[in-house]
Amino acid sequence: FLCVSENLTITSKDVFDLKLTIFAEESQRYLCFNQGWKLVGSKTFRGPMCQFYEEMLETGYNRYRSVADESHYVGLNRKGRPLNNNKI
Repeated sequence: FLCVSENLTITSKDVFDLKLTIFAEESQRYLCFNQGWKLVGSKTFRGPMCQFYEEMLETGYNRYRSVADESHYVGLNRKGRPLNNNKI
C-alpha cells in the first residue's frame, strides 16, 4: 500500500498489513510519538512509536491511531499538517 500527498508518503509493508508508516519526503523524517506522547519527526524508524492504524471519520478526515497505544492519535489536513484535537 502506498499513498503520496504533496508533503507525506503513507505506506504499509503489504496489502494485509494494517500498520501504516507516515514519512515526510522533504525533511526525510518519520512521523512518530516520543516517550511523552508528543508528535516528532524522527530520522530513524522506531517501530510501533512510528506506526499507525488509519480510521476514516464521518467528518471526511482520516485519523491515525498509534500502534503502540491506541488511545493516542493524530489527524492530518490536506497539506499533511496535524489537526487540533477538537477538529478530529
